[in-house]
Amino acid sequence: MVASAHTRREQDNVRELNYTTRSMRRRRGTDMWEVSLSHTNPLTGEVVRSYHTVEGKTEKQAAKRRDELILDLERKGGTLATGMTVREFMESFVDYKEQSGTIEPSAVRDYRGQAKLIAKYIGTERLTSVTIGTVNDWMARMTKDGCAPKSVAKPFRLLKQAMRPKTSSPRTPATSASRPSGSRRQ
Repeated sequence: MVASAHTRREQDNVRELNYTTRSMRRRRGTDMWEVSLSHTNPLTGEVVRSYHTVEGKTEKQAAKRRDELILDLERKGGTLATGMTVREFMESFVDYKEQSGTIEPSAVRDYRGQAKLIAKYIGTERLTSVTIGTVNDWMARMTKDGCAPKSVAKPFRLLKQAMRPKTSSPRTPATSASRPSGSRRQ
């Protein structure tokens, strides 16, 4: 009976991200379609809306691209529900940025270095258990270990970027924590 209660509790904690299409409309004079999706945030329970662009000459092609996008988002978004560690999350984030081709190879190297630094301090934490206090304690330990404020702020910004939703701006531990004193925004 205890094992089944534990399994049930784990199932309650592991909620999948299911995206629902809210709208899809063609941009005038192009093959680009604007897609509005929504899903329930597994941490807060709030409905979150996101906006994306897909390409397709016909509505059927655009719908196919939208469905591929939804599958990709659900697969990636499942990280919150799987008990993924911060280390695994940061590795997948850097891999995603590299594969997207939106950043230079030198930035990928820098991101990997910052991700390793983050992992050194809070890599074993479950992503769902990271709090503002966790992030603040991590930055304080880095400072105590002799890291300069700029060296603390750089991995903090990467974690903040990785944890920031691409749509709205609900508060997450990384986006709510403050930068270490003595560091300036660049």
